[in-house]
Amino acid sequence: MKVFIVMDTTENTGRESIIGVFESLANAKSALADYVLNTENDRIEPCYVDIVGIEVEE
Repeated sequence: MKVFIVMDTTENTGRESIIGVFESLANAKSALADYVLNTENDRIEPCYVDIVGIEVEE
């Protein structure tokens, strides 16, 4: 099973950087868009916000 993790490592790394874990890329993209729109512009560094796809066991 593949999951998609939305992360923002601007200020934190590890589990503190995880915004959410999603079953589909579409849901992850939607959550990322919501996160960007609801976060102060000067706090987001685009190179530190990402969606990571990873294979996990069920």
